[in-house]
Amino acid sequence: MKETAMQIRADGTAEIYREGRQYLRVLRDDGEPRWLKRTSRGLRPVSDHRARRLERAYRNPATKPFTRSPRLALDPEVGQPAFHAVLGYGMVTAIKRDQVTFACKRGRTVTHKVKALDLITKVKAEVEFGTCYFAGGAKAWRRAAGRWASLYKNLCLMEGKGAYGAWLKRLCLNRSSIDDLIRRFEDEERRFSQAQLILPESGKTDTLNPESVIGVSPYLVTPSPQTIESTPDPVNDERQKNIQAEISKRQEIEPTYHKSILFLQHRHVDPEKLMLFNAIRKDAKETVDAIMQRKIEEGIEEVLALAPTADQLNNESTRNQRHEKASTKPRKRRVQ
Repeated sequence: MKETAMQIRADGTAEIYREGRQYLRVLRDDGEPRWLKRTSRGLRPVSDHRARRLERAYRNPATKPFTRSPRLALDPEVGQPAFHAVLGYGMVTAIKRDQVTFACKRGRTVTHKVKALDLITKVKAEVEFGTCYFAGGAKAWRRAAGRWASLYKNLCLMEGKGAYGAWLKRLCLNRSSIDDLIRRFEDEERRFSQAQLILPESGKTDTLNPESVIGVSPYLVTPSPQTIESTPDPVNDERQKNIQAEISKRQEIEPTYHKSILFLQHRHVDPEKLMLFNAIRKDAKETVDAIMQRKIEEGIEEVLALAPTADQLNNESTRNQRHEKASTKPRKRRVQ
């Protein structure tokens, strides 16, 4: 048989896990073993062939030791950050049976008593995120993954810095991808909260979420506004005054070119060709400079050849004079 996990009990019963299936060994009234398979419709007896193979594996347990996964701490604890669908983020301050005293982050002086099942802890957010994220595909799954990632990130930030980055590293997740999921989800929640606003010209009288005591989506973390008053800075004021004075001096000044020096600049040169050119120029500087000087002079002569001649200038002036005379001479009206 293939590799199997087995749990053998002292009373002779056993459990075998193989290829995702669970088989149970029970004893009949006469003491004979019987093998059952757990299905979606309950326990069903296995075939005789399967029963013999399972019994052989039970008699010769060359299998891996059976261990159960530790139970996740999904229940809230005192001093742990949590999330409530109506109240938003907050801290657990006291627990009495299934009643939890919950202090909101937006107003720590106000406490609420809620049920433990209504709170979402960081561990639960991580489990639900893994279920949605690794399912992949549809838009609904991506939105659900963004929701749980947003919850987990904000709960990590309430505990302190470093927890969110350690979680991404442990699951080998890309920070930019997860932040993009969170941003898309929070943008949708922000648009939803804006639709809840009651404006005088809208004609609305009731909000879409009357149970919300904070007026906006509880998923949005809105920090307290910070007001920074500007203080006088005489040094900066003097600097800005000098800058404006220099700008005003240069407004009507046109740039002038040097009388005897021509500055040239050649851009977008192939880096390999430029590197080779500099290497050759380093070894034969005079020859390279002579070649460049000759080519520059040839280019200047070609540009000067584009200048208009004296005949062209005379023709242009004559044409302009005729145009001025024609425009100033009054036109005769035709009499029909």
